[in-house]
Amino acid sequence: MPEDSRRTFLKTVGLATGAATVSGTGMVLAQQNDDSSESSDESGGDDATGHGGGWTTFRGDSARTGATDASGPSPYATTDWSMDIDGTTRLGGRSTNDVDRSQIEPVFADGTMYLGVKTDTGTYASDGYVVAYDPDTGDELWKQTDMGAPDTPTVSDGTLYFATETPGNNYKERGALYALDASDGSILWKRDDHFQWANPLVANGRVYTAYGHFSNDSGTVALDPKSGETAWENTDVYTDEVSYADGILYARTGTALNADDGTVLWNRELSSLEAVSDGIVYGSRERDGEPGFDILAYAAADGEEKWNTSFDIESDDQISNVVVGEGGVYVLTYAGYPDGANDHQKLHAIDAKTGDIDWTYRTLAFTYGDPTLADGTVYFGGKFTPASEPDPGPPAHYKTVVYAVDAASGERKWTYMMDGDRIRTSSTPVVRDGKLYVSTYELDGEYAKYVSSQLFVLESTDEAPDADHRIANDKVVDPNEQPTAHIESSPDLDSRTLEAGDEVTLDGSNSTDDDGVVSYKWDTDGDGTFDATGETVTVTVPRCGSVKVTLEVSDGYNADKASVTISAN
Repeated sequence: MPEDSRRTFLKTVGLATGAATVSGTGMVLAQQNDDSSESSDESGGDDATGHGGGWTTFRGDSARTGATDASGPSPYATTDWSMDIDGTTRLGGRSTNDVDRSQIEPVFADGTMYLGVKTDTGTYASDGYVVAYDPDTGDELWKQTDMGAPDTPTVSDGTLYFATETPGNNYKERGALYALDASDGSILWKRDDHFQWANPLVANGRVYTAYGHFSNDSGTVALDPKSGETAWENTDVYTDEVSYADGILYARTGTALNADDGTVLWNRELSSLEAVSDGIVYGSRERDGEPGFDILAYAAADGEEKWNTSFDIESDDQISNVVVGEGGVYVLTYAGYPDGANDHQKLHAIDAKTGDIDWTYRTLAFTYGDPTLADGTVYFGGKFTPASEPDPGPPAHYKTVVYAVDAASGERKWTYMMDGDRIRTSSTPVVRDGKLYVSTYELDGEYAKYVSSQLFVLESTDEAPDADHRIANDKVVDPNEQPTAHIESSPDLDSRTLEAGDEVTLDGSNSTDDDGVVSYKWDTDGDGTFDATGETVTVTVPRCGSVKVTLEVSDGYNADKASVTISAN
């Protein structure tokens, strides 16, 4: 917990009229509008926690679900248009258990696309700009350059809010929080009285954010959206990200606060509270003392743990932000470069109510960013080595790629590799109005002035991508041996004392695979339909005849089945 010395810092910030910097205040404010009434619109305003087809802030909505009701390209994708970006939309490595603020997502409102771009991030300075485009043509509408390197904007009620970064943990330069007029990019107000502001969100008539996650000067705040003044401030709660739903603000570092006054409602230490949906807040946690991650679900109101699902991945592997929607929780795990049978990037689907793993899709691409859920499809991006060049070797072999995977079954719908004049990888895709917006950027770089990005907009087509734009003819490459399903029972099914009405526990945990079993599905009544998941199930001995119980295990590529027959002896 940050030190008590933070409490000596500024609690509220006064107003200054005009749009010029006032020396020593750390804040630039336009003349205040006397109309302080709250409003909400389709652009992420009050209680914007649903999946109403918009994408107005980091991870789509105030609840940070990464989900939208909008539909993407179908049945296949092709390039509608693309453009070069003067700068980059991403720096550094992939998503980790800390929020990946280096990745910038485009946001949309009122027929306009807004994008933050980094142009220079040196040791002691950072520069960038925010730009507005026509999302159908890519025509530039306005550009605001007088700022540091920006993160993903939030747009609400005609105003654009965003944070700018400080290079690394640089305390010689302060980050800032801006509000721009969304129609022309003019600066309405600016806060730079603290370090390292988090991505803001707008809900409940306020702007919620945090500052100084990596410093003693840290806290979580609610601001007036028109003036930037502090409504409340909690200097005991520090975080690098916030989410919101139903009057509760969630700090990613594990604390739930009353959104009206900032008081703490509950706390779960060492947990990451990332996304909220239907009264449950979901997050991830790196295991303490052993490799791997846990995905957790808590009751949003009181923090009661609902379930905990573990992933046994290596200690240096990583995990994306969780995505929540349509009854599922989706997360990418990163397991090294895809250059061997044991190195795979995996997309997991977890039942949002039970925590059971429904399916795992394993890709040979090197995935980056976070998945996005849109109308029954999960999209994610990365880089891929074509089958003709199976050894990654020189970076020139890599191609940028986007995957579309069915959210219910885990089956791949399509893959699409994009053209480009440089060696790039694709970032988090964003869905809007039947199209997919995805930025590509040069392979990991530390400084923005050495890297550049492109923006691709994919649209629907009835024609499957040709060989230059799809992965391995859309056939799954199998680097693994076949898994083996195995069922053990307690009591033993050959027991002469087994009677009708007795309960039998069936255990599939001794099933094997060279790279690990990722899902267990059971048909417990012999009707040919799987009706249970997990390593074990309990079945009642029938009073008449017998029942055939089947287990299917999968490693993400291949599956194997085993069956037993249960009857009274």
